[in-house]
Amino acid sequence: MIINRKKVLLVKRKSILAAALALGLAVLAAPAFASEKLFIISPTAGWYMPTDSKTQNAFGRSWFQLGVSVNLSALGLSSGRGEFKLSPYFGYYHANENGNDADIIPLGLEMRWRLPHADRDFSPYLGVGAALYGVRFEDRGAGVDTGWRSAVGGRIAIGADVTKWFTLQAAYNYVSDVQGYDLSGFSVTGKLNIYF
Repeated sequence: MIINRKKVLLVKRKSILAAALALGLAVLAAPAFASEKLFIISPTAGWYMPTDSKTQNAFGRSWFQLGVSVNLSALGLSSGRGEFKLSPYFGYYHANENGNDADIIPLGLEMRWRLPHADRDFSPYLGVGAALYGVRFEDRGAGVDTGWRSAVGGRIAIGADVTKWFTLQAAYNYVSDVQGYDLSGFSVTGKLNIYF
């Protein structure tokens, strides 16, 4: 049995990078779990819309999206005009079009700034995030099958806590090119906020 050393080295590097990111998120999360303050787990669902025409033609104009984010309220910093919060997030985007399919799995960290508002039941915010992506896609017409690869990127978001229990968010997600495909796009998500 012949083992491809380059593939083994690539898998090791990706595993180390993923472990380092997970450790960083765990270090950030530790004060929240040690504190008496609440933290929030938010399951999410929505749609992802790639902006590149080549990607749209291969995999469709809208993809299904699932995910979860953790709002680390115990790390929230208050200021005179609003709050700053950190939210680790994990997601899954899937597309299936004309026999082609694609999967994107982001693992990232989002920073949110609350905007001034008059109604306490409606709380708008701006957010920016950075993420590591696991990407796999197959474009049969072009003869492309990537297997699992890594990519980097981030997002800029605007959203609002519509009530204490529900959040709506729109974002532009940047994903570095993978084998000539631009996977960047817009997402629209709804989040259910579960308090602990």
